[in-house]
Amino acid sequence: MKLSFPGKIFVVVVIICSTLLYSRYQKNKYIRLSADNAAPILTKLPNLNLEIINGKGVINTSALLGKTQGVFAHLWGTWCAPCEAELPEFIKFAEKFKDKNVTFLLIAVNDDAKKIKKFIKRFGKLSPHIKFVLDSENQAMDQFGSGKVPETYVFEGSGIFMERFLGPQNWEMETYLQRTKNFLSLN
Repeated sequence: MKLSFPGKIFVVVVIICSTLLYSRYQKNKYIRLSADNAAPILTKLPNLNLEIINGKGVINTSALLGKTQGVFAHLWGTWCAPCEAELPEFIKFAEKFKDKNVTFLLIAVNDDAKKIKKFIKRFGKLSPHIKFVLDSENQAMDQFGSGKVPETYVFEGSGIFMERFLGPQNWEMETYLQRTKNFLSLN
């Protein structure tokens, strides 16, 4: 059976309409699924054992809970050029909290202790609340849900997640200082 010209147009219109309706159905299905899973994945400070590079021993992140006003977890690496460029500003920012009982964990990922020690010599003696640590078990990026570095996470003293900063930041900006004080209820 041969279709006439109007019949062919009708078939094409039906196919286009069917395709559009099906794509709309799939889109709504995806939106419903993503709305159901909209809660943040990271809600608490992950429990990690990290090797202290600018000191001795191992620090367990859970051991910090209740002993500090807040925890900054800064993921970085000596192999990461943006990390290297951002780090001096971040350390200056961290120094502003030396009397505020805030712990700064500079977590080196996919890295080597010797390279880190050589790298951090340029910063001289740091306040004890700034800890360069190595994720020697390579779990931090998975635990934080991070796909790249640098990334910075802020947790209140009980370990509740407060904020995430993706990529390198301009830590000299006053807004970071004020936001952090507000997050952690600091004067």
